[in-house]
Amino acid sequence: MAPPSSQPPRNPYLLLLPPPPFIILPPNFTFLDVGCGPGSITTDLASRFPQARFTGVEPGKLFVDKATTLAEERGVSTRTNFVIGDAENLEAGLEREFGTFDVGLRKSKGGIVAAREAISKNGDSFYPLLPGFEKWQKLTNSMAGVQQGGSLPGFGSKLLEAALKAGWSRDQIKTGASNWVYSEPAEKKLWVESMVGMLENQDSEWYKKAVGVGATQEELQEIAEGWKEWERRDESWSAFVSAELVCLHC
Repeated sequence: MAPPSSQPPRNPYLLLLPPPPFIILPPNFTFLDVGCGPGSITTDLASRFPQARFTGVEPGKLFVDKATTLAEERGVSTRTNFVIGDAENLEAGLEREFGTFDVGLRKSKGGIVAAREAISKNGDSFYPLLPGFEKWQKLTNSMAGVQQGGSLPGFGSKLLEAALKAGWSRDQIKTGASNWVYSEPAEKKLWVESMVGMLENQDSEWYKKAVGVGATQEELQEIAEGWKEWERRDESWSAFVSAELVCLHC
């Protein structure tokens, strides 16, 4: 989940800013952001690199629309594209439409790969734990278990190992970590909008996957109501801790 649009880009993106490794890339490099959220990081980087082109991918229309609007507001819409897509099955379609990418959050050919994955199971700590949250955790675990090639909850602790198994040498990998906190009303609103959007949009790929692992419409609505109640409470907050890395072709 991308941070609120008012926040600057965080690692692993900051590892990509000058000084190196960005000096190895041409000014007109291409950047793929898988799971771009509302486009805050993608559009910020587009503002910093005026000759580069950026493509963001999200499974739901809600954030794709938000990212497109944000790009227009920041004056980078001519160099950004935001598309609805499934991270598990997007490579062929993106390559046909946009070509290959120099920098990617999942794959890039001969360029840079940046990745962020949650360390804790389900990637987060929430307070208070309201009715429906336990069902949410069980559902996301079930959905992750049926993904082909996707990452499991809490995969961040194995992120470096996965990069090494994928063929990168240790001296080609830069590692780091970050945390996000959602406690301010605007931050919680953004988070809950994304959750409720997935839970209530029956046309989204996420909704179809949830139903595919046995979730009912009533259960999904119960979870959505839990998120709405969580947003309304003054004492509610959440924290995410993630492992991050950047893989470089030296």
